[in-house]
Amino acid sequence: MRVVMALLVVALHGQLFKEISAEAKFVISDTLSRLAVPWFLVVTGFYFRASSLAELRVWLIRMAVIYAVWMIAYSPFYLADLNLKSAVLLAGFGYRHLWYLFAALQAGPILYCLRGRSFVLLLPIASVLFAIGMVIQHFELTESADYRVVLFRNFLFFALPFMLLGHLMRRVDWKRVSSSLLVLLCVAGCCILLLEAAFFSSRTWFSQDLYVSLFFVSPAVFALCLHFDNGRLRSAAEMATGIYLIHLMVLLTTKSSTSLTETPATLVTIGLSVAAAFALRKLNKLVPVL
Repeated sequence: MRVVMALLVVALHGQLFKEISAEAKFVISDTLSRLAVPWFLVVTGFYFRASSLAELRVWLIRMAVIYAVWMIAYSPFYLADLNLKSAVLLAGFGYRHLWYLFAALQAGPILYCLRGRSFVLLLPIASVLFAIGMVIQHFELTESADYRVVLFRNFLFFALPFMLLGHLMRRVDWKRVSSSLLVLLCVAGCCILLLEAAFFSSRTWFSQDLYVSLFFVSPAVFALCLHFDNGRLRSAAEMATGIYLIHLMVLLTTKSSTSLTETPATLVTIGLSVAAAFALRKLNKLVPVL
């Protein structure tokens, strides 16, 4: 499932099916792909196991090194057009999809401080922060699309709520929960997500990241994964992370060096990113890149 989620991110950025079918693009690239990053954040929160300052320090250093390595790797794509506005955005939020790493890095210490708190405290905190992010998303607080996005796509209103949900999920034995119930919740959640996206698509000029249904369907999908987990869930982590981190480099290079339209370019990107992910797994034994 991790790899599937990483491929959904590629589909989102590559605009899969754009020139083939508006309906298919809406369902896959514009809607279901929005599930990927919240799902990854839920997973990050679930596996966040720092129980001491020493363990937190190790986690932070590793995350910071990975983030720095990829910011350097992507520097050829942003240094040429660097100006004051882009420099502020890069310093505060990272380069494009790398915002995920930076947001998780910032949310980690807060999650550490809140670990072990009661369910009745953490769930409302996650809900309120997510709701604030939703409200900010729908208000035009700035004329700049870039600045508008980072007002809610950040560690406080995006990463932390989903990481808190993942942290809370550790308290449940999901293998004892009915698989039929989990499947029903996932299917219903995805259907509601599609309806919600369709509702807002005709009412907003911008691309949405936060949907109410994501707050429920992301943990539901992960719960289903945990229910059927045979030990491979974590083993696929490096592969999925590699695809996620390298894909934009591959996509931008493919688009700039070929005349491929969106769908072929996305498919080429998927193939090359999967191949690159295998190489990154080997490199990760020498330098932390995943």
